Amino acid sequence: MISLDGECLKIAETMENFSGWVRAQLHKFDEEHNPKIRYSYFCGVCERVFTYDTDQGDDSICRKSTCVEYGYNIGRLI
Repeated sequence: MISLDGECLKIAETMENFSGWVRAQLHKFDEEHNPKIRYSYFCGVCERVFTYDTDQGDDSICRKSTCVEYGYNIGRLI
């Protein structure tokens, strides 16, 4: 629940999805001020970095289908 003054209410009424916009701004604020831990893995052959929001353990696999190491274990970046 938020409260708006008259001027802000007029602006909000012109927006198609004001509540969605507010939620998006809150998520953006949270990401900027409370960064999430990201887990990155590096393929030394194709030099691609794969990033995940969850821990994949000590190894993941190369997911670049044109890489000769495709499907093989790659290590976590520290």
